[in-house]
Amino acid sequence: MTTAPRGVQSGDRATWFGLYYNISGAGFFLHPVGLELLVDHKALDPARWTIQKVFFQGRYYESLAQLEDQFEAGLVNVVLVPDNGTGGSWSLKSQGPPSPAPPLQFHPQGPRFSVQGSRVTSSWWTFSFGLGAFSGPRIFDIRFQGERLAYEISLQEALAIYGGNSPAAMLTRYIDGSFGMGKYSTPLTRGVDCPYLATYVDWHFLLESHTPKTIRDAICVFEQNQGLPLRRHHSDIHSHYFGGLAETVLVLRSVSTMLNYDYVWDMVFHPNGAIEVRLHATGYISSVFLFGAARRYGNQVGEHTLGTVHTHSAHFKVDLDVGGLENWVWAEDMTYVPTAVPWSPEHQIQSLQVTRKRLETEEQAAFPLGGTVPRYVYLASNHSNKWGHPRGYRIQPLGLAGEPLPQNSSLERAFSWGRYQLAVTRRKEAEPSSTSVYNLNDPWTPTVDFTDFINNETIAGQDLVAWVTAGFLHIPHAEDVPNTVTVGNGVGFFLRPYNFFDQDPSFESAESVYFRGDQDAGACEVNPLACLPQAAACAPDLPAFSHGGFSHN
Repeated sequence: MTTAPRGVQSGDRATWFGLYYNISGAGFFLHPVGLELLVDHKALDPARWTIQKVFFQGRYYESLAQLEDQFEAGLVNVVLVPDNGTGGSWSLKSQGPPSPAPPLQFHPQGPRFSVQGSRVTSSWWTFSFGLGAFSGPRIFDIRFQGERLAYEISLQEALAIYGGNSPAAMLTRYIDGSFGMGKYSTPLTRGVDCPYLATYVDWHFLLESHTPKTIRDAICVFEQNQGLPLRRHHSDIHSHYFGGLAETVLVLRSVSTMLNYDYVWDMVFHPNGAIEVRLHATGYISSVFLFGAARRYGNQVGEHTLGTVHTHSAHFKVDLDVGGLENWVWAEDMTYVPTAVPWSPEHQIQSLQVTRKRLETEEQAAFPLGGTVPRYVYLASNHSNKWGHPRGYRIQPLGLAGEPLPQNSSLERAFSWGRYQLAVTRRKEAEPSSTSVYNLNDPWTPTVDFTDFINNETIAGQDLVAWVTAGFLHIPHAEDVPNTVTVGNGVGFFLRPYNFFDQDPSFESAESVYFRGDQDAGACEVNPLACLPQAAACAPDLPAFSHGGFSHN
């Protein structure tokens, strides 16, 4: 494991290398031996690289020779770290007995979406998809019922900031786009990473080679019953009826494995016109040798192993075109207003009311992480729905990434997007991305500083881009071994229609269920679910299991 960035100031090319037991078939990330080396690799000739500093089990040494001399003199207190092989709790091989097969979702009458090239089409949605070699998943020309909602929704960057009392831990700020979140996408395993019957798509790219490379099954597309009603009502008052709709969503997924961590990226399309963007983190935690005041920086997860505290943050670009290119930003919230009771003016109530404000400049529409954000922020057109409200789409962030790195940090400008939970700026061809693949190489003088995008220009009636940050704090604990689980480690945001329609568009769904108390709910002509036993009478024709293989770069 290596630190990044490569040094502590501009011009440095020095990296701390943490050494671990080379365990095959299981995560070596949980097996630090306590030896870390600072290597100066500024020279173009590797033969001229030098070791500048040595750290071993809590102490610093000027060189390996000094460590050796003090060891021979009996001055080094060595903690023996056993090599326990691949069979322990860090292995991903199942330790339990065989069990019945888990539930399986399938299409009783065939898939209801198609994938042709990079274009996905369903009865509700159409969009084009791809992977940026460095930036990762992205979609374009997103349309609901034929009307464009967004030109682009794309991942821009992922960031992990670590803490620890060893040099490798305390210096690490991984800016993953510099490594390549598309490049390090992995084949999706059928039935685990995606439903067994998902549609799997290969990704071809040209990078660091004169010939194209292919990652098999790098992207999957599937429909999924959420096991939850999108809407429902059961009436026993005045009249007897039931109406509802099971929520089935369309999902686009890819997974980036950035050394030890696996990031699951989802774009989820709902039948009511909402889009959900999600990040789940899993994989192995990063760890260091346990010594001294280690528990200030995490939890002990092994006999000699500290799971180091860190934050995960991801930044997304959302180029909405709500009813056209000219949009406005509105902020709405709530307030309590002291109000006299009309029929009893001597009494007063606290009246809950809506506050509305149109945001005019980029500064007004930039909301610092940890600060107060209006509960409703939406982009709207100058066209109204049937009820006279501007047609809008709400941006609803989910999850905060702990605290941003203090701005007095010398390298914070390399990921200054992390200052904001949400920011809306004018769309510019000169500002295509909130970051640069070069920012990790010299974060002290970054190629792209996102704060330069926010220069107080007017945003009223302009082509706008929303920039959204999502993330979470992770203090590793015993249950992160062998892997961090996705449960509770997922964040993201929603794009939800807000007066964009005249009513909920899912009411047009042919899958809606409605019956009255005087009807036979078991009749096909009354309830489409009653026909399901005939439509799904046979088990699905399952394809053979497949896996896209492993990279041997």
